[in-house]
Amino acid sequence: MKITGHHTDSVFRRYAIVDEEQKRQALAKTQQHLAASADRKVVRMGERK
Repeated sequence: MKITGHHTDSVFRRYAIVDEEQKRQALAKTQQHLAASADRKVVRMGERK
């Protein structure tokens, strides 16, 4: 419910209609995004050493 933004369980169940293949695809995309993000280096602007 945190991911979809639904505030109640009943509304979440009403609209969270996905099958197992859709769940697998979403997880694969999330893993790809996290893997790509891990390669990036974030540098804070204005930070001095």
